[in-house]
Amino acid sequence: LEFLRHIERCSVLVHVIDCATYEPGRDPLSDIQALEYELAEYGAGLASDLTSKPRLVVLNKIDVPEARELAEFVRPDIEAAGHRVP
Repeated sequence: LEFLRHIERCSVLVHVIDCATYEPGRDPLSDIQALEYELAEYGAGLASDLTSKPRLVVLNKIDVPEARELAEFVRPDIEAAGHRVP
């Protein structure tokens, strides 16, 4: 919660998503969904909604060949969900 209190003052949010994870049940899309859920839940009681803040999604560790492939595969879905991926 302390971290989320800190982001109340941020004007832009950047989600840095690990594309080289090997954990079962984890992938970039589910990680983004988890982040968005936490933002919505925390922001529900606030005057300013955290989910309305502009944000970017940065796909990390794409120097790993499998991660680069995964990033290229999920990028259209992330953008279709309304997130900007530079």
